Amino acid sequence: MNNSFICPNCGTEVRVGSASCTGCGSDDNTGWSDDTIYDGIDLPESYEEHSKFQDKKKNSHLFSVFVGILLLLLFIFGFLF
Repeated sequence: MNNSFICPNCGTEVRVGSASCTGCGSDDNTGWSDDTIYDGIDLPESYEEHSKFQDKKKNSHLFSVFVGILLLLLFIFGFLF
């Protein structure tokens, strides 16, 4: 028999019957009910925001690849000359 559950706010294991979470202090009034399980997650509000996030992520990756290639070329050039 399972005598505990996972707090949806912080993920701490909480004993059934506890007045509040020992990890974050959440309780029935402040939000460990199933209705508030995703309240603290920072999800994009819309597809447009998600698209902007993906563009930033892609640009950051391209910049990292460019810097890596540049450093590799500088290392090879320094080794040869």
